[in-house]
Formats: sequence, structure tokens, C-alpha cells
Amino acid sequence: MEINSYLFVYCYMFNTIPQTYQDLDNSCTEPNHCVLPCHCTTSCNNGLCSGFGQCQSGWFGPRCQYNDLAKAKDATVILPQRNASINLNDSNDDTCEYNVSDVTVTWGTNYPLTWIRLITNKLDYYPNVRIRYKTNVSDTDFTSCKQQKLQFATDSTFDVWCQDKVNVMAIKIEGKFASLCSLYISGGRNFAYGQKAVLVSNYEENGNIYNFSEAVDGDTDRVDIDRFRFKIGTNLSITLSQPVVMTRVVIYHHVRFLNEWQGLLSLELFNKRDSPWFRYSIDTREGEAIRTGVILTPATTQTERISIRAKHPLILSALTEVEAYGECPPGYWGLLCVNKCPDVCTSDCRVENGQCTSFCFGYSDPPECLTACSNDHLGVNCLQTCPKKCLHSSCDSYSGLCNQGCLGHSNPPVCDLECIKGAYGKNCSSTCSSKCINSECDHVTGFCLKCPDGYKGNNCEIKIFIMEMNSFGIGFAVCCGIVALVVLALTLSKTVLVQWRPRPKFISVYDETKIQEEKCHRYEQITKTVHPKEEVNDGYETSVFTMSQLKDNSHDSTDSPSEYEYINVR
Repeated sequence: MEINSYLFVYCYMFNTIPQTYQDLDNSCTEPNHCVLPCHCTTSCNNGLCSGFGQCQSGWFGPRCQYNDLAKAKDATVILPQRNASINLNDSNDDTCEYNVSDVTVTWGTNYPLTWIRLITNKLDYYPNVRIRYKTNVSDTDFTSCKQQKLQFATDSTFDVWCQDKVNVMAIKIEGKFASLCSLYISGGRNFAYGQKAVLVSNYEENGNIYNFSEAVDGDTDRVDIDRFRFKIGTNLSITLSQPVVMTRVVIYHHVRFLNEWQGLLSLELFNKRDSPWFRYSIDTREGEAIRTGVILTPATTQTERISIRAKHPLILSALTEVEAYGECPPGYWGLLCVNKCPDVCTSDCRVENGQCTSFCFGYSDPPECLTACSNDHLGVNCLQTCPKKCLHSSCDSYSGLCNQGCLGHSNPPVCDLECIKGAYGKNCSSTCSSKCINSECDHVTGFCLKCPDGYKGNNCEIKIFIMEMNSFGIGFAVCCGIVALVVLALTLSKTVLVQWRPRPKFISVYDETKIQEEKCHRYEQITKTVHPKEEVNDGYETSVFTMSQLKDNSHDSTDSPSEYEYINVR
């Protein structure tokens, strides 16, 4: 299957290629790390730099295994404010630049864009980082990365992934950093190193298969190439220990055999079912001292085997090194890509430790990062609110720039220039009220900062009455106070008199009349008792009973008058 449109080939003079490889791990006891080359300034111990060693220039990341494209021979790193990168690519994380807003990196050819690492010495807030890129040097504008994710490695180190699957010639890193110490651009890890490599001969009767480990041992400029010149063949096969997502293949040829480095050379990539999914042909030119590099557009198809075929058998026997750079497939982590991400991770996890991706930039739903921020939020997981200087509090979810205009400021979309005197509102297009003193008003609301005497209100539109406190005014105020006090005093005295009233003295009827309870007495007997009129109890009830009524009530008396008056005391 020909997919030539996804490939870019570039050539350089061989003697310009820097050597960055060292020997194998000097003290390796862990099998998983014994297959890794040492890229430390000192010796290595299980892939880690011993002593005060650090990664060699051109390498970074876990156990210094990731190729740094910011250190590529044709890379230029610039801080526009300083016209140089100074401390960003000096391989020293302790030297920093301060108050950095933009960083631009350009190359002379295309490279795959996957992720970058930024190191700062003070991360007080989540930086609003945005990656933009150019796929061709002739492009006039940078294109924003559409699928961007943010991962924090430490409290001062974070990675920004761009999953647009593009090859680029320039990138711009936008953001505001109090400090920025180092910039690394991942070119992937060399998965071909130390893998099984064989050279198949089609020119010998028995079809010998030669072990060709020299092609993947990290030595790009071998001096003893004559010792394996007897190995001839037309097919070099490199089998990886684990399928990976490959982004770039680089082939080195020894400078002593330039005359043999000509003719047709083809590259094929095979998936885990050993079916070819990518093929590209290279037609080298006679007499040219070259290194041939092949850059693949990042793809989801995983590669497990690399095959390089040549028209002439001596071409392959003169190869010094084959490098195959890439990243782990989704769902795997580690330098060998053999560790599966935890089940709780719904997408990728971090290559160092397998932790789930817990941050989205410009999106609110990690780790999927599919739901964009609302108009008034931005940044990591949409946790930051847009600046108040933005009209309707609306801003870009990546940069924080005001995308609907300014409020109280005059220069959209940055909006960092406050309105001049006499102006306010959207982009400072409104004029303060003429009633404001000196035409000065709030640059956001337009409310007058100060009104003339006799006026009030937001726009000094309300006229107010002012009484001068001269001798007349003072006398009038005193009189009003006295009258108010007198009225209050009279009201209180009337209330007291009404509520206080002498209670009449009641005399017990039982005490004066000596009336016994539960017995009836004649009216004449009761009326003999003299009482003052005002002391007569209204509680008496008079009733007249006939004899028949008395009999009915069981009161029998033969000598009683025919009619009596009785009084009941209750």
C-alpha cells in the first residue's frame, strides 16, 4: 500500500550530524532498562544518571530516552522579546528566563509534532499555554492546535500534547510565564535500538540470514565497518519487542562507501499481524554524501516490524545505523510500552508512571477533553474565569484574550489599555455625561465620579434642595425640635392617665348578710341589710316561684304562703 503523501524525505551532509549516543548502561541490573542506551553526561545506573550527571544535550525525559527536537541541528529557538533563547535550550533546568509570553521554534525541514515539556521554577498558577504551528515555511499565519492536552509531571514541570497528527516546520508556544527555565520538544524514543535485526541474503544458494545487530547498536559512525562487509543481502528486517506508533525513521550510511550508496532503497512498515501498512521508495543520487531521514505523519496504526530493501546487496551492508522514533500506543506507558494504563483511565496515561491524564486545556471534562469551556471560562479544566475587562466576560478558552471586545479598555483583544478621560464602555466608544465634573466617569459603567453642587445620581441628573444653615435655619430647626418634644410628652402623659383607674371596693355578700351557703332565705331578710348603692353587687338574680313550682322541686311546706319571692345567690 503506497502512502507516499504521508512521508517527507530530507538529506544532509553526513559530517554535520552530531553524535549523542554513549555506551550501554554501565551498571544495569534491571532487564527492562538494560536495553536502553545511556544518554547521561556521567555513567548510568539502570538508566539513571549517576552522581550529578544530567541528560546529554539533545535528550530529555524519563531516563534521558526522548530525543529533543529543540536541539536539532536546524532548530532555531527565539524569544521575541529578547531575539534569542539564551537559557531555554542550554540543557540546564536551573537557569531561567523571566516574564516570558511567547516562544518560537523553527526548523529547516518538517518534524512530527507530538508534545513539548516546559519547566519553570515557580508555578503559582496554571499557565494558559497554547500551541500554534506552521506545516510549511511559506504559511503566513500559525494554526492553533485543535486537540491539545495538558499533563503535570511535577509542581514545576508540565507537558503539553498536540494530537493533531501533523508535521511542522515551525511552532509558537503562547502563554504567560513568571519564569521559564527549559523547553523540550519530543521527537519520540528510538524503539529500534537493541532490537532483533537480521540481514537476509538472496544472492547465496542457501539464503543465509545474518545477525545484523550492528545496525541498531547506537553507533552512527562505525570505523570497523570492514569486519562485517562479508554480510550481503537485500532485506534488512528489524523486529520490535512491542508495537508502537512510529513517527520517524532515520537511516545512516558510512561515509567511506558513498559510491555504493546509490540506487533504489525502499522502506516498509508492518503492523502486529505482519501486514505492510506503509511503503516508501528512496532514489538516492550518485556521488552524494548523505544521511537519509524519513518522517512519517503520526498515525494510529501501530508498527511492529521495519523492513528496508535495497537494489544492490552492498548498500545494506554499508549501513551504520537505523533509528525508529515514536510514541507508545494509546493505553500503554513506560519506555518499552509494555505497561497498560489503569482501568480507571479512560484515555492515555503519563509515560513516566502511568497516572491518568487529569487535565484538559480549554475543556472541562478530563480525561476525555471533549466539552469546551463556556464563553466566560478558560484554561485548565475551565477553572479560570475570563477577565472582567472582557465585554460580557467572554474570552478565548486558551489564551484568555477578549473575543467579543473590551469593557473599559480600548485595544481588543488584549484589552490592557484603560479608557482615557471622558470615555467608557465597550472599546471606550461611549462618552461620559457632560454633567460629570471634568467629564470624569467610571471607565466601565460610565457613572460620574463626582457631581456638581445641587445634583446627584449616576449621571448627576437629579437636582436636590439645599437649605443654608444661617441664623434663621438654625432657629427653625430648634423650634421644630422643641415642638416635637412637647407633643411626645403630652402623648405619653395621656396614655398613663387612661391606663390608671381606681378599682371599686367590693364587700362580700356572705360576710354582711351572714347568708349560709346552699340555703334559701326570704327576700325581706336579705333586704334588711343596708349597703351603699354603689356597693350593691350586680351579681344577684331574682326569681319568682309558685307553689306548684316549689312542689315540683320537692320543697313541701303546709304553712307556706301561696306565693313567695326568693333570691339565689351565685
